[in-house]
Amino acid sequence: MSLLSRFDFSVDPGQQLDAEIQLPDDDRGVIHGVVVDKDHRPVKDAVVKLFERKRHTKEEDEDQDQDEDQDEDEDEGNDDQDEDDDDDQDEDGEKKNCDLEPITHTFTDACGQFLFGPLCPDRKYAVKIWHNDVCIRKEQIEISPQGGCLHASLCGKD
Repeated sequence: MSLLSRFDFSVDPGQQLDAEIQLPDDDRGVIHGVVVDKDHRPVKDAVVKLFERKRHTKEEDEDQDQDEDQDEDEDEGNDDQDEDDDDDQDEDGEKKNCDLEPITHTFTDACGQFLFGPLCPDRKYAVKIWHNDVCIRKEQIEISPQGGCLHASLCGKD
């Protein structure tokens, strides 16, 4: 992976500095993405928000258990807890219990690109994107006063 490092130096007049810099291992990652519109054109200035997920799906938890080579005995008892996961989602598949914790945000550049990092490999993340492409139309509307005052009508009776 990559690591942002800093090396401060100065040189004397006419001096050349030859440096060999050894970087430590780094297992952190990044997410880079491009936001495009329905016609696949880059979207400039879209808001991209990074969240850390506090709850995971049953499948993710099972995958993590397998990766860590845990015994089957440790997995027993978790089935009842995960049975109602479908009930915890709204119609868009979002968790109703708001399991996303905001971390930071950025805006897309002229090419629609965004970048977040460094991200830790043992955590779960989510990204939400918002872009306002509403076209505002201004019109001047003239109103002519007509009729009387407003009044209540009960079920079609005046």
